[in-house]
Amino acid sequence: MSQLGESVAPPEFLSGVDHDENTCPWHKADNESADAMDETDGDDDGAMPKNLGGKLKQKMMAAGDKPPDVDTLRVSYKTLDDKVKYTITDQGKIKTKFQTRFKDSDPKEYPLKYAPHHLVPGNESLKGNPLVAFLGAESVITHFADGQSSVIKDGKSVGYDVNRAPNGVWLPSPYAVSMGANIWGNEAGLLALEAADGSAAVGLVHQFRAAYVAESIRVCGGRQFHMRHVDYSALVSKILAKIAEKLYKMVKGACPLDKGKTADDKVNPPMGLSGRLDSLSGEMKTLLVGGIWRAPAFTDDLTMTYAMTLDKAAATQSVKKVL
Repeated sequence: MSQLGESVAPPEFLSGVDHDENTCPWHKADNESADAMDETDGDDDGAMPKNLGGKLKQKMMAAGDKPPDVDTLRVSYKTLDDKVKYTITDQGKIKTKFQTRFKDSDPKEYPLKYAPHHLVPGNESLKGNPLVAFLGAESVITHFADGQSSVIKDGKSVGYDVNRAPNGVWLPSPYAVSMGANIWGNEAGLLALEAADGSAAVGLVHQFRAAYVAESIRVCGGRQFHMRHVDYSALVSKILAKIAEKLYKMVKGACPLDKGKTADDKVNPPMGLSGRLDSLSGEMKTLLVGGIWRAPAFTDDLTMTYAMTLDKAAATQSVKKVL
């Protein structure tokens, strides 16, 4: 079973020196292969593909990385046959929805599905991050620039794809019970349920969620539960920014390697950077599926709440070098 360890901070993933020839992404690169990505790899010719869960799933499956076999679990809550009807406005249209009611009962079997989680989230961590400037030319980083300007020569790319298989991990999710009958409940549904049956009924839904999360984590061998991960994304964003800070130092002189600057100070892409990002993905994966969890690396608020019930581990995290 997982334990709650000490918190993890960005410096733990970084080398303590400004430049190390053994890990420098320019020293570890073959710049002759630094062309932009093929049209079939991106949404536009030569552009990095957008952050897409479907693409990540396809690439993980193609690489032989499949979700755990366990697809059911048992918790001590039972849904009633009747539901509370309510309406929402979705893209200007009024739609009728139904919120399932609960009652406490003997354990009942529920379905379980897994979601492919981006270990380096493309939208919440990478997009607009200073590191994007080093991933490719302006045309390459178009989906992720968000105000960042490329320092890389035109037509060049490190070839990084946020949907690459090493950037994914399968985590248990609420999707098997949040669709259709809406057992999981959403904000509008819970408001309707409270209006119809009172706050105690809403409390049962929250208790069901907590029980479902705890049992999901148990049956899949200690993988974190996945839904919203704002704090996790913020942590990864800080790590990426630290890596970018070091890359800028290398460009400005810390790295003695001739990077072939152009008149506008554009440089060859650091072709070893994709490998460094894959290493970061691997390190983040150990925080989500390993025996010890560390704040703030939680992939959902309910995972964080569950983690607070775990025993604290005595061991401390060893320092990892990504760059």
